[in-house]
Amino acid sequence: MVAPYAFQDLALHAAEIVADGAAVKAGKRWLRLRYRCVVAPTAQAPSEFAFALGDAIPESEWSEHFLSAGS
Repeated sequence: MVAPYAFQDLALHAAEIVADGAAVKAGKRWLRLRYRCVVAPTAQAPSEFAFALGDAIPESEWSEHFLSAGS
């Protein structure tokens, strides 16, 4: 599960999406996530995708950022 706007709004630039404040659920924990995705105007799939995983997000912050404890 990915929450692209957990810590910061998405940035949209033409065919590019930048999510510097995202979170991703891995097992029973949430991790910080940054990603960048570019889609060519004629493509139906990303032409570029890059991501970086960050630190675990403490469970005490989950509800503040609307991160679910369930599966």
